[in-house]
Amino acid sequence: MRLFEKMNKKFFFAHIGCVILFAILYQLQDKFILNNIKFAQKLGLMERNVPKKYYSWKSSPFYYYIWYSLITQTTVGYGGVVDTATGDTVSFIQIPNRLFKILNVLQLLSVILIAAIF
Repeated sequence: MRLFEKMNKKFFFAHIGCVILFAILYQLQDKFILNNIKFAQKLGLMERNVPKKYYSWKSSPFYYYIWYSLITQTTVGYGGVVDTATGDTVSFIQIPNRLFKILNVLQLLSVILIAAIF
């Protein structure tokens, strides 16, 4: 019975660790993109000529990244990313930030990986 309890704790802490890790990565990539937009476009991490309505051009508070990461990790689901400037929802397809999309897919894959390991 103890082994089962340890497995549950490992499973839980693996997910919590991913939530925190990806929240930090989401915030870092946002700051990178916002402060280096031309360089990010040159690297192909951000689409060119992005209409302002699809991106707020400002970083969100850290609790937003925690919330978004938690929603992603628990696979509860969301209708899209919220533009913090307007409050509008932006669908995954319309997000011009390719680095964000890559991180989001990696986080979703981590859910499957953790389930397979534990």
